[in-house]
Amino acid sequence: MTTSKARLNTDLRKKIGGLILSHFENEQTTELENFKSAKEDINVAYDRAFKLATKIVQRAYPKSDVATLQAFKKKYGNACDVVAKDSCFYFANTEIKTDTQDDDDVAEHFNFKLDASLTGRFNDEDFGIAYYRDELKAVGINPEINIQQKAQENRDNPHWTQERDKIKKFLGLYQDESGISKEWKDKFSLDVIGTILLILITLGLKAYLKI
Repeated sequence: MTTSKARLNTDLRKKIGGLILSHFENEQTTELENFKSAKEDINVAYDRAFKLATKIVQRAYPKSDVATLQAFKKKYGNACDVVAKDSCFYFANTEIKTDTQDDDDVAEHFNFKLDASLTGRFNDEDFGIAYYRDELKAVGINPEINIQQKAQENRDNPHWTQERDKIKKFLGLYQDESGISKEWKDKFSLDVIGTILLILITLGLKAYLKI
């Protein structure tokens, strides 16, 4: 195939892809309705999960203890700096155990951050991109860039890197966590004291939420 034909085929695929995307975004398609429904569902799931997580964490770290330690820090300085905000928790079920259940089955890691990952399903900024897809498009950033580059099996190129950096900057997904990422973290974070394993004396948070 000549270079001109290859370029023509690439341009044609982009044009067709753009028409398909425009159709799905501007018509009342099943995909668009599923997207809207999924966003509503995740809002409900997050709210439900975080309310339950709050009860568990505050049972392990009572508000009165947190307030006392914060008062000590204010009075004595960093020597008493043992209270911090956290959005990642390990919950374990120690009440119900079967003979077939191993240690890995009793503990679950719950990460409420915007860039939380789930092995095998999504990583890094994927959730944030999906959740804030409309906001990204509104400022001229392409939220489909990862999918498009993956389909072309050519993710490691300057264009993809530049677009991905724009996304991370918009979402605030750098080490300093600013903007949207910080607002999300502030919304889904709790006061913890030191580092211990939180014990959930129920059927387990995951089973309770059925997710």
